[in-house]
Amino acid sequence: MIKFFRKFRQRMLLENKMGKYLLYASGEIILVVIGILIALQLNNWKEKNNEKILEISTLSELKSSFREDLNDINFNLNFNKKGLYACEQLISAFDQGLPYHDSLDRHFGQFYIISVFVNNTGAYETLKSRGLDIISNDSLRRQVQLMYDIIYSEILENQRNFNYIDLEQNKIFMIENMTNWKLFESAKPRSFDEISKDTVFHSRLAYTAQVRNVSISRYSRAKKECESILNRLELEIERLSNW
Repeated sequence: MIKFFRKFRQRMLLENKMGKYLLYASGEIILVVIGILIALQLNNWKEKNNEKILEISTLSELKSSFREDLNDINFNLNFNKKGLYACEQLISAFDQGLPYHDSLDRHFGQFYIISVFVNNTGAYETLKSRGLDIISNDSLRRQVQLMYDIIYSEILENQRNFNYIDLEQNKIFMIENMTNWKLFESAKPRSFDEISKDTVFHSRLAYTAQVRNVSISRYSRAKKECESILNRLELEIERLSNW
């Protein structure tokens, strides 16, 4: 094809058909420009398609991560609710001066145990390394950032407040004052009368209840946001896949 156009052009020049040659040359330039524009468009389409594939992959990784986080959040939320209930029942028994009853054993065994939240950060770190702007949906991107940078950070901060020193103190108390201790299940006080008058223990119990209340509030917020993000990720992946 190139040889044909070259011979055609040379023939017109030899025949001194300048007008036709200029017309031909203009047409040739237009064809070249059109070819370049098509190539650029194809290249642009390819780049956008690659960006879309990478975005879908990133969103899918985040979805998997948030699913695991939601399971962890639900576990910790329920765990803290049980712990708070145990604290409240013991505080109520002490405040009312109630006599010992074996129904309290379950609460003695559950009031102090803490659970640990470990969120998955791999997908978020990958997102940051690729560039946060890879998520084209602005509001979804902001919601993901809020979850990791604020909501999860608050949970971890509250978790540090109820640190292992507090846990160790409660453990020592349990060893010294409880029998038939079954972890996460029950514990029987050696002397309920002494414990009911132990103001240090009462303060520790109130502090534990306070920390659990804060934990429940933050886990509840995290649960709501996580469920919202998962729903939005699903819709966004579907939208991009059909685009």
